[in-house]
Amino acid sequence: MSQISKPVVVIGEGQSQIVEISTPGPQGPVAPPFNLGDLPNVKVSAAVNKSLLYYDSSSAEWRGDAIHTVTTLTDGGGF
Repeated sequence: MSQISKPVVVIGEGQSQIVEISTPGPQGPVAPPFNLGDLPNVKVSAAVNKSLLYYDSSSAEWRGDAIHTVTTLTDGGGF
């Protein structure tokens, strides 16, 4: 790994100056892939094409199922 050194010039005599210099550090390991169903309190086993994820407060779970989809929301959604 090569290091490049560049001078830093601070202009403004008599004034307080804060100079912050940062360089990118080493990257951490790549996170393993996961599915929504792997997360706690997320139920997507009944998901269908174009399901929307919503929160069901009575069961304290996030759900993706056939009840709320892009189609049910736009074609007859009560709003």
